[in-house]
Amino acid sequence: MVHISGLKLVTHNTTVLLMIDEKAQNAWDQTKEAAANTNQYVQEKAGQATQYGADTLESAKQTTADSASTAQKKAVEAKDFTVDKAGQGKDVASDRAGKAGQYSADSAASAKDTTRSYLQGGVDAVKGAVLGAKDALFGQSGASK
Repeated sequence: MVHISGLKLVTHNTTVLLMIDEKAQNAWDQTKEAAANTNQYVQEKAGQATQYGADTLESAKQTTADSASTAQKKAVEAKDFTVDKAGQGKDVASDRAGKAGQYSADSAASAKDTTRSYLQGGVDAVKGAVLGAKDALFGQSGASK
């Protein structure tokens, strides 16, 4: 018996061929199994990548929706703030206009009262002068009679 690279060389050629064929078949089976394992691994990783992509897309959609909702809330708050401040400004302007109107009315009433007082004083002075003149005229006439 002769050993060639770990193979037993038997005197019959058929036996040598069967042993080589068996080793080749084992190598082929191992190659097919490795290819199947690799294919399964690649499919798992592709599935994981697809799921990760879908999760990332869903997260991006949710973030976009949240951002849009927040922006809408802020816009409503800004509008409400503006309306509130405009209303306050209107109230302040109305209050000041009311106070100015009241001041004008009070000033007019005071001026009217002051004018009436001055006029009454003038009337009283003229009346007093007329009565004094009358008394002076009639008093002298009566004294000379």
